[in-house]
Amino acid sequence: MTKTVHSTRRSMFVGAAALAAVPLATPAMALPSPDAALIRDAERAISLKHEINAKAVAENWDDDTVAARCEELNALFDAVSEMPAFSRAGLEAKAKLLAVDTARSEPATDQVEILLASLLRDLIGAAAQVPA
Repeated sequence: MTKTVHSTRRSMFVGAAALAAVPLATPAMALPSPDAALIRDAERAISLKHEINAKAVAENWDDDTVAARCEELNALFDAVSEMPAFSRAGLEAKAKLLAVDTARSEPATDQVEILLASLLRDLIGAAAQVPA
């Protein structure tokens, strides 16, 4: 009987150790960002804005195509504007979209534009490249 009790205890300890090791052996599941929709919409808006700027004239889009793409872009801007950012990534997504939309070829001279550009650099990061 002693042998059985010893085997049962050993099995219990081995089983407990195996259960404790399960979280270490399984990969951690990443929690979705609270700003996932905001980030997705901001990235889509940036992509769509670049597409419109690059292709509308080059591919001679008709008025209906331009209107449809601009309507989609405006809806994305509205969605991003209405969504609150809950994380640094959400703030950065909004800042990148604003930076792309307000990008100019000449340097800003208006104080508000200069301050806005400074704020965007701070939010995005001075080293980050914002596509024009």
